[in-house]
Amino acid sequence: MRGCVIYIERPDEPNGYRSVQAEVTRALASASDYQDVPPADPDCGLKNDGRHRDSLDDARCAFVVRDGQYVSARWPGDAHTFAKVLANAVSEAVTKSRSSESD
Repeated sequence: MRGCVIYIERPDEPNGYRSVQAEVTRALASASDYQDVPPADPDCGLKNDGRHRDSLDDARCAFVVRDGQYVSARWPGDAHTFAKVLANAVSEAVTKSRSSESD
C-alpha cells in the first residue's frame, strides 16, 4: 500500500471523524455550508466514483468550489480544474486591484 494514507479514529472518536469531509465540515462556520456534488449533476457518478481524474480539456469528473476568493477541491484528481479556477480568481483579483489603483 505504498502511497496510501489510512486515517484511523481514536477510540474516543466516532467512525468517520477523521474523513476529509468531516474535517472540512468542522472547520466551516456552519455544517450546512459544506457543499457536495448535487445528485442531479449529470456527471455525479464520474465525480463521486474516485476512479476518474480531470484533465486540461475535460473537467466533467472534477468538483471544485469557489466562494469569492476561496477555492477548494476534493483530491488530486481535481488538480487541473482547481488550477484553472484558482488562476481565474487570482487574475480577477489582480484586475480589480489595478482598476482600483487607477481610480
